[in-house]
Amino acid sequence: MGDFILRSAPKFGVRVLTTNGLLQIPATWRYKEASNEFQLFLEGNFFTQLHEFLTKAVGPSPGPPTTNGLTKLRSIEAYYGTNFGAAVNCRWERADDGKEHTSFVIVSYGQPASTQHQAAQSFTALTQESEKGKERFRALDAARPSAPYVAEFLRLFPEAEVDYRYFTGTGEPGFVLGVDLYGRYELDMYLPVLFDPPRRRVIGYGEPKFYLREVASQKGRETAYNPTGERKFGSAEWKRIVESAGDFGAIGYVIITNQPVAGFKARKDVK
Repeated sequence: MGDFILRSAPKFGVRVLTTNGLLQIPATWRYKEASNEFQLFLEGNFFTQLHEFLTKAVGPSPGPPTTNGLTKLRSIEAYYGTNFGAAVNCRWERADDGKEHTSFVIVSYGQPASTQHQAAQSFTALTQESEKGKERFRALDAARPSAPYVAEFLRLFPEAEVDYRYFTGTGEPGFVLGVDLYGRYELDMYLPVLFDPPRRRVIGYGEPKFYLREVASQKGRETAYNPTGERKFGSAEWKRIVESAGDFGAIGYVIITNQPVAGFKARKDVK
């Protein structure tokens, strides 16, 4: 997740101070972005970890984190960095039902940022949008056991990770599955989802897209890919792979199984 933040932040006008010695944050996360906004959500309380990460990566908060709650802590939030034209915010919140979530948001103004109050208004709107997103994520949770392609992917690759992300033009999340293969390949599947009008139930699916990439070298956080080892394919090719028990030779792709790339497996743990 930290690598993703570091790659994404500069696109929204945030100046990254360092990429070295940053805390690793193992967590399940989801994100959404627009032309001037970037939102990342985590289930649970990760404020302490993100606070440490952002303080080093983009700069400290101008003051102590703001808390809310008279008898019981309900939320903590802070702004980071000295960026002109972009506001960086991290917030933890406990809902009335006891569930906790943490959000990291960037709002790019395209001009010198006005006031913290205006930024706070933007974050309030984004938080309201995140509540709507939670309903969709619950719908994906319910649909996951029966979602086409998802079960096949997990059966062939039990170590795969399942995530919910916004990647279509509909503004709705879908399934994203990813797995590392043989110490040198990355395989991802993107499955669009159709919701009912209230956005509380999954009623259909779009065409899945698969991306297979071969890593040429790995040096710390830097990954270099082999352009000739990249393959994009759809459901027809995936069906042949499934029928051949995960053999990519079924679609004419030769997998190197005995030459792992140095540093590949450890790349997610690099600080």
